[in-house]
Amino acid sequence: MNLGSDFYMNLALKEAWKYQFLTYPNPAVGCLVLDKYGKILSIKAHQKAGTFHAERLCVNEILEKYGKDALKDSVFYVTLEPCSKQGRTPPCHELLIKYKVKEVNIGSSDSSQNGINELRQAGIKVNLGILQDECDKLIAPFKFWLDNKPFVLFKLAINLNYNNEGSISNEYLRTYFHEIRTNIDYLIICGNTLRLDNPMLDARYSTSKKAPNLL
Repeated sequence: MNLGSDFYMNLALKEAWKYQFLTYPNPAVGCLVLDKYGKILSIKAHQKAGTFHAERLCVNEILEKYGKDALKDSVFYVTLEPCSKQGRTPPCHELLIKYKVKEVNIGSSDSSQNGINELRQAGIKVNLGILQDECDKLIAPFKFWLDNKPFVLFKLAINLNYNNEGSISNEYLRTYFHEIRTNIDYLIICGNTLRLDNPMLDARYSTSKKAPNLL
């Protein structure tokens, strides 16, 4: 049963949002792959700058679980145009061409890449603009970085009864936000937060322990 492009792109978006801000300065990107019969083979997202992109993570999982034949005539849903330039990881468009992907559905284009043209020249069908507004929101921090503009992330912790008394976070959220702290330059807090909570403002729950400068 074909559930529609929006449905599959939405699943890729949900996976990518799990790693929003953690991939900075790289964009958060999600990818979903269907085989030629419409079965979902993999859903992955880019997790950290310098590591494999979402498309390659999907391909690696499919190769391990199903073998390379499963990729032939497969259909990809990617929230952002596949990269075409060599960086710290190889370009993703070459991977899709290598395994004879049939179709690539893309949410947002990337002016810094040429992946769409490369895929089309290789005979792969490309559809652009699937849930584009939602995909554009996902890569907003990346666009600010491309334009050399500051991006401000605002965090508000509040209970369901609209107060901020007591412990609000849990271990998962603390780890997530401490990982975000390792990717930002400056951390600004209000006076009451300093006087009442006296927070440590470090990144002790992150893997790198790199804390931002304080303002």
